[in-house]
This record gives sequence, structure tokens and C-alpha cells, in this order.
Amino acid sequence: MSLKKLSDFFDRVAKMVCVIMFVIMVIAAITQVFARYVINYPISWTEEAARYSFIWLNILGASIAVKHGTHAVITVIVDHIPTRLKTIIVLCVDVLVMFGGYLMLTQGVMLVTMTMNQLTPAIHIPMGYIYLSVPVSGLLIIFHKLLDFYTHIPRTSID
Repeated sequence: MSLKKLSDFFDRVAKMVCVIMFVIMVIAAITQVFARYVINYPISWTEEAARYSFIWLNILGASIAVKHGTHAVITVIVDHIPTRLKTIIVLCVDVLVMFGGYLMLTQGVMLVTMTMNQLTPAIHIPMGYIYLSVPVSGLLIIFHKLLDFYTHIPRTSID
């Protein structure tokens, strides 16, 4: 399996997880509103479920945005510079994004390790599972950006 196909596979899995998290978030929010205002009996776990699925959705969504290059970018200066300098800037940005992914991975692993024994108040699952989205997304960001970095490196032919 090529790296591109592996990257596409990870992207599809991340998208499926995001869809699942979105559905959980919406169902939990609707359930909370219905229970609170219609039957006048708020359910404590729905707010947590919505919040934690929102966290996973957003942090994992960052890796999807990195894969597709859909983060907000200001290109007014880069659009007016020579191609060679533009390539260097793109490579530098790739390195910075990979470093951000590295920080997410390393610090996220530490956070998950520290909070695995702490339970959420209503759902009673380890907080480490909530924070696991940070290192997972960091790893995916590094992987996608390494692939980008490799494709942005100018190739020189030896004739």
C-alpha cells in the first residue's frame, strides 16, 4: 500500500469518526433540550456527551483540514513572490505544521497518561479517552504533512 493510499484511508476513517461524533453531538443536544424544556427533567449525561463529541469532532477535524489544505491561509504576499522562494516558504510552513503535530502528539500522550484515572462526572469514562483526540490528531497531522513535504520537494533530474 502506497503512502498516498494510506493517507487517504486514514482520512476516510477520520471523516467517519467525525460524522459519528457529529451525530452523537446533535442527538445529545436535542435530547437535552427536549428533556429540559418539554418533560422538565434534564438529563445530566447529554451535556457531557455533546461536549466531548464536539471536542473529538473539532480536534480530529483539524487533521482532515491539514490533509486537504483547507485551513485559513493568507496568501497576499506569497502570491507575488518567485516560484523558488514560494517553494521554500511552503516547505517551511510544512515543517512548522509538523512541529505543531509533534507537540500535539507528545504533550497529548502525556495528558492522556495523566488523566486516564480521572473519570468524567456524568458518563464515568476516563478523561484520557476524551484527550486521546489530541495525540491521534497530532499523529495524523504529522503523517499528512510528511507526505505533503515529500511532494513539495523539487525534483531535479540527472541527465
